Amino acid sequence: MAAHGASLLFPQWATMAAVVVTNMDARTSWPRTLERVLGSIFGGAAALLLSAKLSQPSALIWLVLPLATATIALRAVN
Repeated sequence: MAAHGASLLFPQWATMAAVVVTNMDARTSWPRTLERVLGSIFGGAAALLLSAKLSQPSALIWLVLPLATATIALRAVN
């Protein structure tokens, strides 16, 4: 309902995301929820700042590539 209210293009993905992160054990689902929410907020803010500072797409790629690699390498495994 919230996905439809937000006029999302593909609201079924909101349901899928909720099912994937939901876990019967709050000790495991809460940290993953925080990780996703904070990661989205910081990632969005970083993208906004980087896009304002860098005008060349190639410069943005060379900056984002190591950041994405570090994020994947440092992320805790389930």
